[in-house]
Amino acid sequence: MSTPASDARRQYFAYGANIIAAEMARRCPAAREIGTVVLPGWRFVVGERGYGTLVPDPAARVVGVLWSLTPACERTLDEFEEIDGGLFRRESIVIAGEPTLVYLAADAAPGSVRAGYLEPVIAAAEARGFPADYVEVLRGWLSRASGPPPSSRAP
Repeated sequence: MSTPASDARRQYFAYGANIIAAEMARRCPAAREIGTVVLPGWRFVVGERGYGTLVPDPAARVVGVLWSLTPACERTLDEFEEIDGGLFRRESIVIAGEPTLVYLAADAAPGSVRAGYLEPVIAAAEARGFPADYVEVLRGWLSRASGPPPSSRAP
């Protein structure tokens, strides 16, 4: 039996605020966690507006969480990531042979992390058992913190 297109799920790679399971459950209760994955060829950076993003780097890797999203979840995340406001843009990358949604900062020029943004991401990365060297990469951005606390942020 086939699933109607309106019910089709899409794979999504989270690497910032959306690795926090409680936050994803609040934003997208229908999202299903697939698991932790390592994405080679990309590097986590903090963009000009103070939130995490990814940039291509053949020598790097990003650790994140794969989710299975409904179309309603995607619409909610589009709003959260401020697609219409130009904060992030939707991209598709291939993970495990499947096209996967990822949100990338519209402006990935290096910036300073917004105060209060990265600490819960680091806590979630540690709780999920992300590799210690990767957690240290995230922690390294804290010395660059500035600006007002965010309402929340980055994929």
